[in-house]
Amino acid sequence: MDATVGATFGCAVLAAAGTGVLVGRCIRIPRIDIIAWAGAVAAIAVSLGAQALGAYNGYTSGTFRAVQVGAQLIAPLWLAWGMVELGGKTISARFGAKLITAALTVVGAVVLITDPLAVVAFGKTWPPGSVHYQLIPKYVLEAIAGVTVLTVLVMLLVAAVRLRRDPQWRRPLIALAGAGVAAVAILGLRLSLPANLAYPALCAVCAVLASLAGVTAVKVRLDELYGEVPAGRGARPAASQSDDYADDRMYFAAAARRMGNGDGQLRGDEDWHRLDRGRSNGEYPPAGRYQPDGGHGMNGLGNGDRGHRSQEDEEYPSGPVGPENGDYQRDEAADRLSDADRTAAWQPRTLGRGAGAAGQNPAAAGPDTQASDRAVTQRLYGLIAIYTLAEDRTDEFDALAERVVEDVRMHEPDALVYAVHSVPNAPMQRIFYEVYRDQTAYEEHKRHPYIHQFDVERAKFVLATNVIELGTQQAKVSPLPGLSQLFGHTAGE
Repeated sequence: MDATVGATFGCAVLAAAGTGVLVGRCIRIPRIDIIAWAGAVAAIAVSLGAQALGAYNGYTSGTFRAVQVGAQLIAPLWLAWGMVELGGKTISARFGAKLITAALTVVGAVVLITDPLAVVAFGKTWPPGSVHYQLIPKYVLEAIAGVTVLTVLVMLLVAAVRLRRDPQWRRPLIALAGAGVAAVAILGLRLSLPANLAYPALCAVCAVLASLAGVTAVKVRLDELYGEVPAGRGARPAASQSDDYADDRMYFAAAARRMGNGDGQLRGDEDWHRLDRGRSNGEYPPAGRYQPDGGHGMNGLGNGDRGHRSQEDEEYPSGPVGPENGDYQRDEAADRLSDADRTAAWQPRTLGRGAGAAGQNPAAAGPDTQASDRAVTQRLYGLIAIYTLAEDRTDEFDALAERVVEDVRMHEPDALVYAVHSVPNAPMQRIFYEVYRDQTAYEEHKRHPYIHQFDVERAKFVLATNVIELGTQQAKVSPLPGLSQLFGHTAGE
């Protein structure tokens, strides 16, 4: 067997292996950019197979067209499409890339497959498209090359600019650079290379670069990159928008244990996609409010099913407690927090009931004062942000949180509460509880540079983010001159 044939066949096997790697990633984590790059590498593998046949038996019209469609149409065009899917932050940019790619792929394939070839005999040497194609196919290949080069340059420039402002664009830029080099390099098949073996070697290098780009890109969190939180990963599922966080966290912990994660934590994109697929297949019911009345589904955790009740559940029963008039109720979102937080969760239901601030009874206040208090209360704006941290990164996140809390304390008098909680039963989670004087105070809070810096730096430590906006209806708020005074400590102690 000729050395060129053996080497070309080996390159085809290498490209097929790269296709298998990317397809495996697509099965576990379906993403358009990885799918596009898997299709590009598969097209290169088909082209290399056709080149091996041509080097062995001599090129024919069929093998020539297979090379051109695979390596000169689909491969560069789909590599450029995948770059837009990864680096394009707007939905319109990604949708436009889909339309352009689909149109050029269909039109280009029809032209390259059906257009008559020039009357030039084939041999066992590489058949350049400029020799065997006539005018229209040449224009199509020129258009494909122009679109590819332009897209690569724009996406690399955009990613480089974003990297200067946001360090989390480092890995996407690496993936984009690999795919971009592969897309431009494979266009070199249109040139006259010095050796017949140079063409399959160039295809193999491009296939390897595209495969490495896909493997790198799959580690990128697109929700954080685009500033979005897709449902099922950090965002609250649509079926449980009104449910308490404690219920959702129990649901996700049960899902994680069913996946084999004994600590009750969902890890990375793969676990979240398994959960999403399980929901769509009916294996995992949507997250909902859990009740102690048995049921079905995920280890006894389905809609209306709490599953096993713990001793803690018996000590703190759900529902209204206290006097028959229901003055006090339990905050179920805190029933898995620390004892101090749980104690603080038993709050008066209205300003007109229970003990008031500084030992006074608000019920004794006049109607004008109570109406004013209600108006102020309803202007309050709050949120709960739940962060699920990566393993072994809790200390770094806690140090970052300590700095941002100090900054808020020093510069934001209208941030009435800005507290960071740990969760004893979930050591990899941190809960931010925030209350602002009104919506305007919250918008001002987001504009501070230290908040922007916190959002950028925390991305390295956080696997999932869950943000719940709060609107206050009733509240009992005590004046807190200082935590040390509140708990009976003086400054000198």
